[in-house]
Amino acid sequence: MKIAKLEMENVKRVRVVACELGAGLNKVGGKNAQGKTSMLDGIEALFAGKGAQQPEMIRRGESGARVVAEVGDLVVERRWTPSGTTVEVRTKSGAVHKSPQAMLDALTNSISFDPLAFTRLDPRKQVAALRELVGVDTSMLDDERAEVYEKRARINASGKDFAAEVKLLPDAPEGTPDEEVSLEALLAEQGEIQRQRQENGAARTRAADLEITAAEAAKAVLDAQAQVEHFQARLAEVQMDLDSARVAAGEARSRCEAAKTVAAALVDPDDSDVRAKLAGFEATNRAVRAKRARAEAEAKLGELRAQSAAATKRLEAIDAEKAKILAEAKWPVAGLGFSADGLTLNGLPFEQASSAEQLRVSLAMAVARDPKLRTFLIRDGSLLDDDSMAALDAFATEHDAQVLIEVVGNPADAALVFVDGMATGPAAVEPTPRKAKKAREVEA
Repeated sequence: MKIAKLEMENVKRVRVVACELGAGLNKVGGKNAQGKTSMLDGIEALFAGKGAQQPEMIRRGESGARVVAEVGDLVVERRWTPSGTTVEVRTKSGAVHKSPQAMLDALTNSISFDPLAFTRLDPRKQVAALRELVGVDTSMLDDERAEVYEKRARINASGKDFAAEVKLLPDAPEGTPDEEVSLEALLAEQGEIQRQRQENGAARTRAADLEITAAEAAKAVLDAQAQVEHFQARLAEVQMDLDSARVAAGEARSRCEAAKTVAAALVDPDDSDVRAKLAGFEATNRAVRAKRARAEAEAKLGELRAQSAAATKRLEAIDAEKAKILAEAKWPVAGLGFSADGLTLNGLPFEQASSAEQLRVSLAMAVARDPKLRTFLIRDGSLLDDDSMAALDAFATEHDAQVLIEVVGNPADAALVFVDGMATGPAAVEPTPRKAKKAREVEA
């Protein structure tokens, strides 16, 4: 369904327009401020509800404005007066619809009246519009992906810090034990060695004392023998003393020999190892602590790397699930999709697409909404290059659409050209007699 015939008077800068519009590309030319945009605004306002009406629709100096369009078997007429606007929808046979605005709302959508508006949306709104159109909602996956991505970033940052910390930690000397040396145990061990050495010294002293005792006993024997010789008379008594001395000397000699044997067999324990440990126990303990700190840091780094790998794996799973959803969706244009940052076209950000490509996507979005009225209004057409204009023409042909585009100047292929609110050109027709009279009055 398209606009077959249009009549408009006193709408903004338009004085009078009467034209028959065909399918395909319809260029509306003229210099600036001559009525081109006013004509497109009038068409949009014709179908819009009261709440969407533009201000100052009536041409200055006039008391009212009017737009009439034939759309299929319908005739749509909207009037504006200082008190407001009214709309009527009737069939060509004259039957009037009781709910005209509801019928008009069913014919159109907002993108039809400004398909390029899609290119001006911010990336988030473009993605939202595309999701709504194709019925794809990956917002939960996107939220989870953002959360996992942020978590992985934090993990990687911590891992980087720990990697730097591990790198700065010194390597423990070879042979460093796993546990710190106990100073208390070393001191106890040294005390035990000193005690044993003291006992050995005491044993040696006792042996020396016994040796002295044995010598004294031997001297006593000599003295006793001298007394025997000197005191023969007291031989029996001295003999008894001699026997006692001999027994005592034998016992002393036996004890002396035994003590000397024991003393000769004694070996002093070597405390050089303990002294070395005592001298270096703090360095050893520092090395143990460094070894433990490095092991803990490497373990933490390994844990962070494992967490990062798990987060990366989840991101890949999210991306794969999202890619599957997107691959199964029905897109209005091949190669169109979206990422966390916005729309993509053939894998590249949408804003990097050419003007012709962006125009093709915007129009495809408008068509995909399947409006019954396939009339599209494009303002600022002079901003489009030849490629974009060719793409627009191809779009209109492919989708049996009617595209009205305003261009500055008087192109040879223009359907209408405006001069001071009046339109001429191949699409222009004579107004109805009433409008012709009005036009003559305006010109006068």
